[in-house]
Amino acid sequence: MSSLTADQWEAILTRALAGKLGELARWEKPKFGICIGPDGSKLFDEFESRVFELKAELEAFLNAQDEVWLTGFLYDPNPMREMQQTATWLGFLREEIKKLHRVRPPDVAGGFGHPNFRADFDYWAKVNYFTVNEALLLSFGVEPKHFGDDELSALKEAYEKGTSLWQPIQYLIRRRDQFVRQFPYALRKGRIMPLELFDWFRLVDLPVHPEFTSHYCNSASDGPDVAGTEVPKKTHRREVDTISQLFTAMAIEYFGYAPAEKRSPVPKEIVDLAASMGIQITDETVLKYLRVGASFISDDWRRDKT
Repeated sequence: MSSLTADQWEAILTRALAGKLGELARWEKPKFGICIGPDGSKLFDEFESRVFELKAELEAFLNAQDEVWLTGFLYDPNPMREMQQTATWLGFLREEIKKLHRVRPPDVAGGFGHPNFRADFDYWAKVNYFTVNEALLLSFGVEPKHFGDDELSALKEAYEKGTSLWQPIQYLIRRRDQFVRQFPYALRKGRIMPLELFDWFRLVDLPVHPEFTSHYCNSASDGPDVAGTEVPKKTHRREVDTISQLFTAMAIEYFGYAPAEKRSPVPKEIVDLAASMGIQITDETVLKYLRVGASFISDDWRRDKT
């Protein structure tokens, strides 16, 4: 190939590989972003290595051919000047290439950090409510159009039947169940307000894509709100748990709160006390954190004290 210029050789190689590999000749590993849930990006690393290996073998084959036959690639992806050489080229690694096409991982195999799934975060931050499936997918950072309601229902049915699914899909189906249990009224035509959605995220410490925020729920994210003022950073779940435990301990000691009782006047008493100090809080909020704190009290203590 001594008389071939570098540009000619590059053109020959590009055309030959395109004819041999098809779309795999242009395949590149995607640049993955933040992944919520199982991360399968290593599958793409492995596939990339296999593509590189095949390309190297094909290039080595071409390097060993005569110049006359090679120049035919400048005009035809499968030059026919020398039938024997062409036949050998067409059969070279044919089965390996077919297999590689079959095992090419789909986007979802790499997890929800795949760039093709990325949501339009700016758009969704400005909507004043979400459906269950919108909230679910956006919690992964996925544009909702990629998984419609019917598709998610079909995947759930397949999962329950034991059908083999990619790990990210299994994780998605299990999280969908959490959303449906939390917001059953919104499953079909209901609406989830941003405030209740992000409050729930914080309460259960749900892993959520950090770019999923809402202008309608300033306390749900760090950074400036729509008015440009700074919003306090969200409290970590462990801090909430610790404060709840202290709160419950004081309620038990000073208000006689009994965690085992189904009905208790204590939440109302705490609300009234707070109101006398100008603090507005609901019975439901008080009861919620009393229950969080009580969940850390050992069963032995409960039997002795209640």
